Amino acid sequence: MSRTAAPRLLLCAALVGCAGAGPSRNQSWRNRPPESAAQRAITLPRVSRTSLANGFTTYFVEGRPGVVTVGVSLRDLGAAPAGTGRALLQALAIDRGPTTAAYDVLGGDLDLRIEAEGGVLYVTALPESLDASIEALATILRTPDLTAEAVENTARIAHSERLERADSPSALALAGLREVVFGADSRCAREDPAVEEIDAWTAERLGAAHRRLVGPESTALIVVGDADPARVAAAVERSFGDWADTTKPLPQPPQAEPRPRTAVHVIPRRGLKQTTILLGRVAPPAGSDAAALFTLGAPTVRWELHRRLRQELGVTYGVHAWIHRRQTCPILTIRTDVDGNRTGEALRATLSALDNARRVQRMRADVERSVDHDLLARMRLYESSVQALEHIGSLHWYRLEDGDVIDHERLGRFDTTMIRNTSAELFDPRDLEIILVGDPELIRDQLARLKLGPLVILDPERKP
Repeated sequence: MSRTAAPRLLLCAALVGCAGAGPSRNQSWRNRPPESAAQRAITLPRVSRTSLANGFTTYFVEGRPGVVTVGVSLRDLGAAPAGTGRALLQALAIDRGPTTAAYDVLGGDLDLRIEAEGGVLYVTALPESLDASIEALATILRTPDLTAEAVENTARIAHSERLERADSPSALALAGLREVVFGADSRCAREDPAVEEIDAWTAERLGAAHRRLVGPESTALIVVGDADPARVAAAVERSFGDWADTTKPLPQPPQAEPRPRTAVHVIPRRGLKQTTILLGRVAPPAGSDAAALFTLGAPTVRWELHRRLRQELGVTYGVHAWIHRRQTCPILTIRTDVDGNRTGEALRATLSALDNARRVQRMRADVERSVDHDLLARMRLYESSVQALEHIGSLHWYRLEDGDVIDHERLGRFDTTMIRNTSAELFDPRDLEIILVGDPELIRDQLARLKLGPLVILDPERKP
């Protein structure tokens, strides 16, 4: 990420035409679809980004008067062994929360959001507390020592989350897919630590992870709301300007290559009346044109798949298609749920529908609807200061300039042929691994009759 100070309007000119009048309604869809009344009613705030000499980045987002939300974003948590980076951030929130003097300075609750690659610690306060809030967050972040009590509480949370996911068919399916796609020994195969790894956490180990992962290059400050940018810059310089970088990120695993499917994998859950069907493969990296083209083509695939399942089988479950974005291990998934007695029919219809959807010519109207919906959703992220902060945090985690949003300027480089070609590659059913979570006795006979297989049973005791 560049260290050059570069205040800018995030997506403003591209999305809402604040740099000048847009094209007429009669021009090509590739230039700009007409805005809806709902879109015109939303105004994007000014977003600026500056960097210190040590690489520490600050994002400032204009917000409503009378309140300011301040947070620190940590990137590269996914570079640590499964779950360690997230545990570190959780322990920081526990250790540096209500029991510390910093909490009194913040004057509000210290909240936390964690994703696969990063997380944000943040607080909402009055504008007059801005300088003190920034200083307190710096103290919280820059001190690597943790208490044993914080680590014990973090371990209890991690064990509880594992138990919750162990009962979730969708979580089981995604964990199984990662293992099949990336290999059981790869760090990409799982995001959660094993039980024995959680039990081995100590203050010393998480402190060492802090020194390796947390530094000015991998951290950013995000300020949303009623604040003077000059005041923010001065406070950041005082609190973070002398921060030396000690981080040593672990080497990233190589990007896996897609390969033809050789089997259908089943995670057995005997007695389960419903089957979760998950298909997936290695996805293009976040921010790439291929990822954007996938987002444009996904609605057509979802609609075609939902139509086939509804018309042929009467299935009314929703169909999901998205990329689970991880910096080094992105994975594309398509998921639906069906009655266990109709698993074979539904899987065959799903594969057939995917093969048909990637060839359909109906792209123009679908693309317009997809883009309009995406733009409107992205704009609404800024209606809440917390949503804005978390959105900017995600840009920081994944090293994206625009959050992988499909703005009209970028859309102008794409055409329906590019979208169809990308869909044909990414949705090719021959290259999609298949994971089923359900009763193996129900599933096995159905797949055998339809000659779908061979069938491979994954570890019945596996946990996500």
